[in-house]
Amino acid sequence: MKRPLAYITAAWCGEDYKNTEQAARYCRAVYEAGFSPICPTLYLPLFLNDAVPEEHKNGIDISRDLLRRSHVLVVCGHMENCGFSPSDIQRVVAELHEVFDFCGLEEAQLHFENSPY
Repeated sequence: MKRPLAYITAAWCGEDYKNTEQAARYCRAVYEAGFSPICPTLYLPLFLNDAVPEEHKNGIDISRDLLRRSHVLVVCGHMENCGFSPSDIQRVVAELHEVFDFCGLEEAQLHFENSPY
């Protein structure tokens, strides 16, 4: 079964290990809802040094490219704190294959089961 790509973002802040643990929990929940999670927060720090300006910019570019390729944007927490500017979000939402706002994973799972994906 092919799963649609779901880009995972949140208001990442604090200590790296907490962000990693939180991101992994979000990805697991999205996976269980029937999607293939994409979460740059989990892997970009493994090879990019955010303190180097060029690598920081490259990380943003990679994230934007992955976001554009995704079918679903999953914002865990509040949209205004997710790490993207409002204009980035508006542009990408207009390009996504489908836009929806669910109250929980069960609602997302039901929608996925009845979708053409």
